[in-house]
Amino acid sequence: MLRLLFLNTAVSGVVFAVSSVLVLWLVPRLVAAYGLSGFGLIMLARTLLPTGFAALFDFGVSEVVTQAVARARASGNWHSAGAQVALLTLASTAIGAVLSLALWLLAPAAVDLFRIDAANAASFEVLMRASALALLLLFPALISEGIVKGFEAYWALRIAELLPTIGYVVAALVLVARGAGYHVIAYAFLVSILVRAIATAAIAWTLGREAGLRPRRWSPAERADAFARCRVMFAGKAVSAVQTQGPPLVIGMLVGPAGVGAYDVLVRLPRFAKSVLGLLMSLLMPIGARLEETGDARNQRRLASAGTVFVPIVVLPLLAGGAAFSAPILALWLGPAFRDYWPWHAAMFLVPALGVVVSFGSTVLMSRTDAARQLVRLAGIMVLVQYVLSIALSAWLGERAFILGQVVSALLLFPLQIRFMLIEQGVGSRLGRRLALLLAGLSALAALTSVWSARAVQDVPSLIGWGGAWVLLCWVALGRLMLSPAEREAVLRRVKGLSLR
Repeated sequence: MLRLLFLNTAVSGVVFAVSSVLVLWLVPRLVAAYGLSGFGLIMLARTLLPTGFAALFDFGVSEVVTQAVARARASGNWHSAGAQVALLTLASTAIGAVLSLALWLLAPAAVDLFRIDAANAASFEVLMRASALALLLLFPALISEGIVKGFEAYWALRIAELLPTIGYVVAALVLVARGAGYHVIAYAFLVSILVRAIATAAIAWTLGREAGLRPRRWSPAERADAFARCRVMFAGKAVSAVQTQGPPLVIGMLVGPAGVGAYDVLVRLPRFAKSVLGLLMSLLMPIGARLEETGDARNQRRLASAGTVFVPIVVLPLLAGGAAFSAPILALWLGPAFRDYWPWHAAMFLVPALGVVVSFGSTVLMSRTDAARQLVRLAGIMVLVQYVLSIALSAWLGERAFILGQVVSALLLFPLQIRFMLIEQGVGSRLGRRLALLLAGLSALAALTSVWSARAVQDVPSLIGWGGAWVLLCWVALGRLMLSPAEREAVLRRVKGLSLR
């Protein structure tokens, strides 16, 4: 089980890293070509797709399908899986059609709502209607993605993501060089995700046919189970969409497209880090569902306990390093004009840092309905605090108020989240104290280093050298402080043997 998780993580990580680096490399070129205002328009257009704020309305169908397929692989009950896939395909198609019509009709109002200037008003309205048509395909495509994840065919899924991304980046560079408008870049992105949806559907059809997954007529019990899981997943997805994808829309209304562009570049790298962590968490969902189906409580505790200890030790120094070297990162990535924004950029790394401590264990728990509901309630309170604070301070801080709101709300709710997670996992409170000390120590060290690096690190070789040494020293120190001799020996034994049994 853990070997499969390792392989899936490795394949997904490599492909995701390549795709993300390409997009990160493209960002400063788009900002240079279109300014923060034009870049903000591109980001606003993306926010209205299922990869953005429209995820609020997908009701978690992809995740529920993933669980259904994973359970069928463990139990052999493909009839039930086929019934739930058929039901949720019909539901997602209907949702996509409703949202498509709504976005088409509201496209003219969006121009005024997001303070689009007269020169770009007509092109933005047409772009909204093109996005509306794309929803007709993109929402049913969520089912295909869920099927592929349920079969844990992540290598195929990542290739289906990588190739369209490469095509988009190349197309965007060519279009920028030819002086194309911002809306043409947005159309190129829209085409790339449609190609990805078609490729994923082909992979899902092939896997399903080989396993015997067929559309079936659902029973009342199967319908009730699917909708119950959707309600839980919908709440979680809704909270996530409002938390991460909602700010650009609100900033567009309160500040305008330039504020959206500024916000996006300041949160882009922390959000990239959060996406990497979300990728790892998604790999756990089918494993958790299969363990639940087989009643393997021992391996559930083993997976949760191991991940809760080792994932933060591996990941947190990387996130803390991003915060510690925020000033040179911004200056070398986007240009010297962005260097002074480093405190906001550094602070934003706290959000994925706190998230990684909670997410590993909570993702394993998401297949347990009662635990999932409580986790969603806590996340909902966090989002409420985030928006109240952000909107209240927006007149003073502009788009940066939405960074402050996320950081403060994450800090306030973290103790409640980690306490609940550890109780549900049955791994003890001692681990919670270790994690709290880990976070506090790394945060203090990153804060001190960030003040030094803002002045001392001025070029790429220095950033790579100092940043790499900083992260490496943190790993060594944490290995000594956080792991017992027996745990360190076990880690070294597994690494040397490349075995994760």
